[in-house]
Amino acid sequence: MVSYITYNKNFMKRQTNQMLLSSIDHAGRLQNTSFDDIPSASPDNYLTFNSYAYNQNSQINTFTYDPISLIYTSEYDTRNRITSKVSIY
Repeated sequence: MVSYITYNKNFMKRQTNQMLLSSIDHAGRLQNTSFDDIPSASPDNYLTFNSYAYNQNSQINTFTYDPISLIYTSEYDTRNRITSKVSIY
């Protein structure tokens, strides 16, 4: 499922709209967020802003922040508490 949101970043000055694209899976979990850096109608030109991967309990396992290639990886114990978090640049 894909949803489109138009964001106006210069509300009071001039109208420059950016199209945001959110992708979710069948369980309703956010997979990634992309934006249209160069306005066009083609989703092929969208840049991925961030993405998520989940474990079997639908907890965020990996979060990737693509503009600076930052990756957070989380591990959970049997009581669903975060036991370790690793960041990679």
